[in-house]
Amino acid sequence: MKKKYTRKLSFYERLYIAGDKVCPPVLNQFFFDGSGVLDLPKWKEAVRAASEANPGSRLVLKGVLGGAYWEDSGQTPSVIELDGADWASHTPNGMPPHFKTTFDVKKGPTCEVVLLRGNPLRVVFRTHHSTMDGMGTLVWAEDVFRALRGEPLLGSESAVTDLEVARAMQKEYRTPFPFDNLTPTGKAQGNEKGVAYYRTSRKGKFHMLIGQAAVLSAREAWKHRDGKVRFSVPVDLRRHMKGIRSTGNLTMLIHFEVTKESTPESISQIIKKQLEENRECMIDRGDTLLSHVPFWIIQNRWKKMGPVYHNRGLYRNSGVISNMGRMPPMHLFSGGGFQAEYYWAIPPGYDHIPFFLGMASTGDRLVFTTSMPKVLASNGRIEKVTEDIMAGLVPAPPKKE
Repeated sequence: MKKKYTRKLSFYERLYIAGDKVCPPVLNQFFFDGSGVLDLPKWKEAVRAASEANPGSRLVLKGVLGGAYWEDSGQTPSVIELDGADWASHTPNGMPPHFKTTFDVKKGPTCEVVLLRGNPLRVVFRTHHSTMDGMGTLVWAEDVFRALRGEPLLGSESAVTDLEVARAMQKEYRTPFPFDNLTPTGKAQGNEKGVAYYRTSRKGKFHMLIGQAAVLSAREAWKHRDGKVRFSVPVDLRRHMKGIRSTGNLTMLIHFEVTKESTPESISQIIKKQLEENRECMIDRGDTLLSHVPFWIIQNRWKKMGPVYHNRGLYRNSGVISNMGRMPPMHLFSGGGFQAEYYWAIPPGYDHIPFFLGMASTGDRLVFTTSMPKVLASNGRIEKVTEDIMAGLVPAPPKKE
């Protein structure tokens, strides 16, 4: 008899669970816009088959504190249909209320597929961030589409955790950063709770994207006041696991400061050096102790952190800049009568993280989606900062014949 899939709960995943209780939903929400038909019975069968091959899509939380772990519930993720005809999708205005809901990690399901009717048609993969990262979500999504096309499934059963990979690659510890960093939209205004997002796009091909975005974002921050600017960048740990497929949370961060002298080239060199030194695998000395802290204590701390940071106008980092890179061809995310033409995502947001910029390239188009607390996004600031950063990008020079 096949052994039931299980995986340890890592300390980072504990933070995602706690954060979801404070500022829900802390989910990966990936959208594939397209055309054709959405055949609900076909999708339900494809999700069932793909989830059988990728049990990381069927996890529920078991155990407590340091003994907590994920277990395959055998419960197929839900597939639901919704009407999205009145939602333009560039902002939350008109968004179906369902997308503001989250999952119960102890009862499940912790992942789902939404078929959103409208023009365009949309297929949405929603996964709790404590069970999957962005690339893990795409691993599962790719197999759902393979099932729809009747192709062999690739599957994934790796149970390795982010901490196991990190400690295998890096033994040094990181010194915690001071909470002294500016945010690109200036100080908080008002007291509205929750997170907002804004999406825009631009045609063209761009290089040194993170370097360019970091410098441009820092300039936005300095429009409001002088001070330090530091960004964090997610790094996929799968680069250390050649040949292993995983739906898990295998993303950790590198961090760098942007100064008035920084250029996209200098930031790109800093990132390159940090990756060569496996600095994304460094953790703070106290991080592993989080596995022994009850969720309610973490949640209470997070509830207090946001207002304190907003009052000071200073944060542990100025924000997160994530580049998913060039997405695979859209035919890999088509099937069952649905043809994907475009990809975008809503970055998860937290009340104490002031800025999250997600980037991805689909064909000849770069997509920007920014999320941030509503007190920082208000009065058109989220739209302005996103459009200004996008407009400031310098296209890559044409290749020489």
